[in-house]
Amino acid sequence: MTNPSQADRERQYARAKVPLKVIIVGAGIGGLAAALALGKRGHDVHIIEFAPEIAEVGAGIQVAPNMCRLLDRWGVGSKVRQSGVQLKAIHILRWQSGGLLGSVPINQEHGEQFVVHRADLQMALLEKALSLPNVKLQVNTRVDNVQFSPAAVLLNDGTTVYGDVVLGADGIKSMIRAKVLGDEKDVAVPTGDAVFRVVLTKEILSNFPDLLPFIEEKKAIRWVGPGRHLIAYPVRNHEIYNMALSHPDRGRVDESWTSISSKKNLLAEYEGWDPNLIKLLDLVPEGEVLEWKLCMHAPLARWVQGSCALLGDACHPML
Repeated sequence: MTNPSQADRERQYARAKVPLKVIIVGAGIGGLAAALALGKRGHDVHIIEFAPEIAEVGAGIQVAPNMCRLLDRWGVGSKVRQSGVQLKAIHILRWQSGGLLGSVPINQEHGEQFVVHRADLQMALLEKALSLPNVKLQVNTRVDNVQFSPAAVLLNDGTTVYGDVVLGADGIKSMIRAKVLGDEKDVAVPTGDAVFRVVLTKEILSNFPDLLPFIEEKKAIRWVGPGRHLIAYPVRNHEIYNMALSHPDRGRVDESWTSISSKKNLLAEYEGWDPNLIKLLDLVPEGEVLEWKLCMHAPLARWVQGSCALLGDACHPML
């Protein structure tokens, strides 16, 4: 039995017998994936996004085998692979010396997997979704309220958009979630940890031959130490080195993906760690250190209200 071609995988989408008008609030990865999948079924999809444009937010994300199969089915797998990096191993290093504690090989024969820049994945989904005549995107628009039956959203300019279904894909601080839950509020519970997110470019690292292997080799690095750990790996065809650094929460930031911290705070948390790690952190430009609080969210009482449903981080955020 031969493997199905890309065209065969895309043809797996049968057209809906009753096309619906679907309003999706939020153009993140979840909202765009839903828009693309529903659009390919023949539904009329209207995406409404608060941001004035789809900007490059975040950094590295891991694409697991099950995700690869979905991306292929949606027709965006090849686009995402163009900038992805197929890692061959994960190296675990000691915090003080950088000595190798262990190495875990990544066997691609068990299922294709790679790492990409989050923005590359998001833009691939956006481009494919908007190539469909029945999918449209409206940016720079805030949704102020939602109506459950009949389904509708009230926009900040006073207009109302009606549909058959509303999907709230408006993220960790979802307004739609608050409306769906009513009095049963979702509460973020701090874990006691926070995370720095930084990236380094190959242009910066090219001036330091001893550091170039970090971005050039197909491997992820995990440094582990007391109360802290971090993971780093190359993305975007080895042009960007993505680093996420876990540390005790100092109460500086809230649950946001875009809070800026200082380089001083970053270096203070990892004082005395592997000299190579400190060299890397020293190269991070001031003003480009992101930090956010890690929080847990209890399972919601409900994800659906009338003809409105929650999707993605709005209802089941991962720590």
